[in-house]
Amino acid sequence: MKRNRTRIVVTVVLCVAALAYMALLTTLNLRHVEEVIVRQTQQYVLAVARAKAEHLSHVVQTIGSELHVFASGPAVHSMLAERLRPPHRSETPSLWTNSPVDRLVSAVHVLDADGQVVWSQGGADQAIVVDVPLRIGLRAVLQGAPLHVGEVFQSPEGDMAVSLCLPVTLNDKVAGAVVAVIHTATLAELIGGMWGAAHNYVWLLDDDGQVLTHPDAGFAGRSVFILELHDLGTEAQSRRAVANMLSGREGVTGALLNRRAHRRTMMAWSPVIVGNERWALATCVDYDGEVAAPMRIHAQNTFIMLGCFVMALLAGGFVYYRIGRREAHLHARHAIGRVTDELQNLSLEQESRVDRLRDDVRRLRGILQALPWPICWKDDDGVFQGCNEAFARRVGLGHPDDIVGMTEGDLSGVGKLQEVLWRVDDEVRRTGIALLNLEVQVPAADGPAGRVLLSKIPLREGSRVTGLLTACVDLGLSPDRRPGSTEEKPTGDAAPSEHLQVPEQTTTPPPAAPDESRSPSSAAESSNGSILIVDDVRENAMLLDILLRKAGYRTRLCADGKEAVEAAAEETFDVILMDIQMPRMDGLEATAAIRATGANRRTAILAMTASLERSEELACLQAGCDDCVRKPIKSDLLLRKVWRLVQQNRQRQQAAEGQPIVSFLADDPDYTKAVEKFVSHLPERVAQMQEDFQHGALKELALKLHSFKGVGGLAGFPVLSEKAEMLEDLIESDQVDQIAAQLDDLVQLCRRTHLSRS
Repeated sequence: MKRNRTRIVVTVVLCVAALAYMALLTTLNLRHVEEVIVRQTQQYVLAVARAKAEHLSHVVQTIGSELHVFASGPAVHSMLAERLRPPHRSETPSLWTNSPVDRLVSAVHVLDADGQVVWSQGGADQAIVVDVPLRIGLRAVLQGAPLHVGEVFQSPEGDMAVSLCLPVTLNDKVAGAVVAVIHTATLAELIGGMWGAAHNYVWLLDDDGQVLTHPDAGFAGRSVFILELHDLGTEAQSRRAVANMLSGREGVTGALLNRRAHRRTMMAWSPVIVGNERWALATCVDYDGEVAAPMRIHAQNTFIMLGCFVMALLAGGFVYYRIGRREAHLHARHAIGRVTDELQNLSLEQESRVDRLRDDVRRLRGILQALPWPICWKDDDGVFQGCNEAFARRVGLGHPDDIVGMTEGDLSGVGKLQEVLWRVDDEVRRTGIALLNLEVQVPAADGPAGRVLLSKIPLREGSRVTGLLTACVDLGLSPDRRPGSTEEKPTGDAAPSEHLQVPEQTTTPPPAAPDESRSPSSAAESSNGSILIVDDVRENAMLLDILLRKAGYRTRLCADGKEAVEAAAEETFDVILMDIQMPRMDGLEATAAIRATGANRRTAILAMTASLERSEELACLQAGCDDCVRKPIKSDLLLRKVWRLVQQNRQRQQAAEGQPIVSFLADDPDYTKAVEKFVSHLPERVAQMQEDFQHGALKELALKLHSFKGVGGLAGFPVLSEKAEMLEDLIESDQVDQIAAQLDDLVQLCRRTHLSRS
């Protein structure tokens, strides 16, 4: 259920994160798309305004060129020279009607220097036509000005128009002028409309701010400064746009709000060069139609894609949830099945274990009952849980089961039980260390004086002491003591430990010489090795003493490091077992002192420490210890290490005395082939090392020595490994002068190496 809830939370969080991410991407994408569309629309509108302005300028220049050709022709010159009165319009129709721009010009007039019409084609009556040039700058033209573009005026036909005036010269003197009238409607047709929507249009403005063309006919001929152009936004925006248009530069605006239609407009403008005038052509497009509409379509498509993504995400989450829920149910069923099977197996194992324990207890009880020595066992509260028949007879009970539930107080007056036997129970429970084969002096106050050999073994449940097993053997009234033991008569108020007289440890007679045909463990039993045991805890030292004596070693005990240094100065040992944490002088200081001087400088020292820290082990090795063993000590591991160290020490002694060198693993079937292979390849290895030294290939020699050191140690030849290590150090320190002598020593040792002593 918890796992399923976690799946739901993870799915929701991922969905929310994905939606937020998609919303952010959508917003950024829409903004980018809007910027792109606006930029493209502005560029396109500006390009249209530039193209239309260039086209209009070209058309006006073409009309001016046609007027110049017409004004410099002989027909106009003859009219002005003869001063025809009145004008005859129909007599000279070919002067203008054949021009390619005839359809763009509504009327053409030829005037003399006094402003009188000499000839006219198109237009209204003469009186109105004569007054027109006066208002369009005829005087400036008659005074020698070039092509002049007049202001907007109302033609005789009632339409708004503009005029183009060109001077006519005779004999380098202005004799008159040619005036062409162009309707603003014609200009509007020239520049054309805009594409698409009805709100897109083009309008024209002269350099004085008069509107030439505009979709609103009421704006034509009026000044833009007095008009309210709704497409140009606010009043400030409108003035800024008109000022930019009259500046003669092209430009473009952003979105301007049409206050009347409530639509946004985008406008671009470009200058139009017409004679001596600079008009401005503006193109206006509907922003909402050209920009907002594509944006809405793009946004709709984007939101549709987003909705599809959300639906796919939700569908995936639902499927994931359903699959996860189904998997959870399957896992739950499998787990329940496994748990049920495990419980059944555990139940069967528990029943089998209980049956085995009952059998073991039954057999143990049978063994204890068969022993002739009194044995009993108590729980942690001091309540007896059982005893054998010998103990029941000793305390005067009819049956061993009668002791169950009794205490020491219940047995104080029964039989000949000595109270002193129970005084060490608290110490054994506290330390958890067994006391074996201790001689206890029975005071005369408790009966006939005598001795009892006592053993106390704690019963454990895991690491907790839950009971105590006691075994005692009467040694008689007149004991034969071992040499060196002492006995004290305790007083009635003495402490419990004062009743225990532990004999001093003495050196036992050495066992017979070792038989090389035995295995390492059996050879240790007759190895004649001497071991120095250094430990401040008496019980630990006694256990080690018993273990090593049974294995055939001679032992000597010391309670601290200072005693160990004194013993090392008096006697030579094969191995020293050194505890680290001790009073007066700890194990590290004692090791350093032993290594400094005396006959035990090269004796193998085995450190015993309860610390699990790697730094503690390194400190022991740096102080001079050869190896470390961790507490609690495993007896088989300790015996194996001690045996190996003793054999290594013996091999060093035999090598120093010039005896044949034999592997101490030669008789072990597991190492026989390795030893035979190593000894058979010795001549070849020695020859290769000598050849490398003669050729000065010290690096290759160092590599061979390193390999030789490892293989020799594994094959049981520590003497050869130590000599190879010494040579390797000399090569590393570049002491070339000493390499030859040491290499000769190694060669001699290899020549004395054999598979056996026979």
